[in-house]
Amino acid sequence: GEAKENNFCIKLSGLARKATQADIFNFLSVGHVKQVGEIVITVNGKGKPSGDAFVKVGSNEDLKVALCLNDTAFGNRRVEVHQVDLAQLEKARKHIFCIKLSCLSRKVTENDISKFLSDGNVKQVA
Repeated sequence: GEAKENNFCIKLSGLARKATQADIFNFLSVGHVKQVGEIVITVNGKGKPSGDAFVKVGSNEDLKVALCLNDTAFGNRRVEVHQVDLAQLEKARKHIFCIKLSCLSRKVTENDISKFLSDGNVKQVA
């Protein structure tokens, strides 16, 4: 059978808005987290980074090590690190973005737009 997906997830709060996935990976790796998985940086209503990120780590040991990084320096800020449920990471991953397409020909159909977006690697079109 397939292994149950791990629930070793953390939330980092207080990140600089310019923090990247690579910055977060490096912070956790230098902090001795051995397996850093998916990193989801959340955005606010304007599409700008919110200062929060959700990260999946590889094991219970990595989770404990990551939690020890709570209230430590990340660049010129102090970050909070807390355990969260996998559901919170999944919710952050599914954040919905809207775009406005303008200057379209009147002949363009909904199917044309869906194909255009999927060709551009947009994962889901509602």
